[in-house]
Amino acid sequence: DEPVGSSLEANYKQRLWVFHGNGVSVYSAGCGGLLHQVDGRDIIPQNGLALCGGTQSESGLFCKWSENAIISDQKIYIGQPKLNRIIVFDSQQLNVAQVIATDPQPMKLWLIRSQTEDQIWVLCHGESDANRKQRETSHSSFTFEDSESGSREFDWNSPSFEQKRHNKKTVQVVRILPNSRAQNVIHLQPIDGHFDLVYDLFVPTPSPLQRHHIHNNRFAYVTHWDERALIKIDMEQFKYIKTINLAECQPINAVFTEFGLLIVQCQTPVTHQLNGKSQLVVDEITDTIISYNAHIKSHKSYLSPNQHFLVNIFHNTSALSPISTTIIVQKVTQSGLQFLYDVRTTLTIVNCDFVWKNGNYDAILASGTANREDLLYLSLIDGRVELISGIGRPTKGNFRGMAVSKATNLGAITSLESVFVLDLNSNRVQCETQQRHEQPETLVWT
Repeated sequence: DEPVGSSLEANYKQRLWVFHGNGVSVYSAGCGGLLHQVDGRDIIPQNGLALCGGTQSESGLFCKWSENAIISDQKIYIGQPKLNRIIVFDSQQLNVAQVIATDPQPMKLWLIRSQTEDQIWVLCHGESDANRKQRETSHSSFTFEDSESGSREFDWNSPSFEQKRHNKKTVQVVRILPNSRAQNVIHLQPIDGHFDLVYDLFVPTPSPLQRHHIHNNRFAYVTHWDERALIKIDMEQFKYIKTINLAECQPINAVFTEFGLLIVQCQTPVTHQLNGKSQLVVDEITDTIISYNAHIKSHKSYLSPNQHFLVNIFHNTSALSPISTTIIVQKVTQSGLQFLYDVRTTLTIVNCDFVWKNGNYDAILASGTANREDLLYLSLIDGRVELISGIGRPTKGNFRGMAVSKATNLGAITSLESVFVLDLNSNRVQCETQQRHEQPETLVWT
């Protein structure tokens, strides 16, 4: 195993980008100094509109950002869900380079490299309930019935009201053409003349050795609410190719491994409980289930960058016991998964990232517990736990945005009105941004 960062990256002075309710702030070497700030009311030259909508004279503008930002060729791509677009920032010039229109509410982005082009896969959450009600009362010709994706080839039943309410997301692909400022934004191939509305999307991410090269995995998957199946996508053809039946498993999370295994976390249909066959391992070549792990219950799973450890997060909300989080660590092998250990904490774990230290990857687990200013540092190789305190209270009650610099082992984490930078070599708080930010959300190092 090798760390993701290189010596060249370590010598480069890092910048921390903070996307928050007031706009964007860029700091040098963590929170050492404010390099640049873009106010939400600043005008974008490309379209004459304010960064966060409205006009320059409007007060009370609030910026909303996607769950993550991605970097491709010194460009930062981040979604603006309220404005139905992706903003592209030049990481060197520190300005807006481009604006890309999308479907309503682009919330999550994935970077995919191929032999001919880079692509950004986008999961758009669809129009808000308020907008949908307004549209329906205005007797618009577009309805959920118009957008159903019924196809005998994929054996989909007529959707129920609950399925229509949950299946409202769309998948788009931004094709970044080499040596061109133009981008081609497409949907997946329509089904029966309509773009499919989905519940979730799972896209493979490259291992460290693949990070600057093309993807080896050419399949992604979508799910529909209350359906016991994964819909397989050919990422080169941008179309559905197969339905994988998962028996009594409604998939809520999926993790890809370099061994060609897909680790699926399940809940039971109808009741939506984490019981029964909670974790499945699917062979991506044969599309068959090769093992069940009934004792592993997880609301969210995170794979270490070297793909050797799977960190599962289970929230115990039983009325019979205090609220707690169980962290279950498994080792990933060519044949499947091996249980290593579990850790229980009274903190509510809401996010996880990884840091390379002492020849191994360790996990940084952020707490969203109200009135707690702590996070957990977990040594994955031996289960040793360390508490890091003094990181401020979580944003919006329980939210924690995180980013770890692979080159310098600096970690950044959001709090109520600021961002804390951690030295993960010593596991200490290094500094806090001096600027006050309204609800900092998304962080990225460049």
